[in-house]
Amino acid sequence: MEDVLKSFKNIYTELKSTFRWHADDNIFKLVAAMYIVHHKKFNLTRYQTLTNDLKNKVGVFSYLKSSQRFTTAATLDITCPDLKQGFEKLMKIYEGLIESGFSRTPYTYIAAGTLLKNEDTMIHKLAKKSHDIYRGMKEHHYFLNWFC
Repeated sequence: MEDVLKSFKNIYTELKSTFRWHADDNIFKLVAAMYIVHHKKFNLTRYQTLTNDLKNKVGVFSYLKSSQRFTTAATLDITCPDLKQGFEKLMKIYEGLIESGFSRTPYTYIAAGTLLKNEDTMIHKLAKKSHDIYRGMKEHHYFLNWFC
């Protein structure tokens, strides 16, 4: 347990010292936890390159220009052996979710990240099914209409 806490603290400290003005401390804690939970070695140089690439590859108004890119970069780094292909797949999934009826929000990027490990042939079907479930929840839970 001490090793886990030490690793968490080291990752968090590296992130905070490098990106201190770019995101909230809670984002850095989440990213550190993602690496710890997935038993993935954290490499600051690789991670920094990835966050910069994400920021440079998206449009001006994309949520990936904001602090959303830090968790998305961690998701890609943890999930995808080839980061370029992983990013392309993430964007394909994201656009599939939009086509299925989801809005362009940070939560849609998170949803796309959860679908990264699925086969390409299943993505459209899963996106449609996810939106059907979301609509059903929205119909039965009035408070979702206020927030979504």
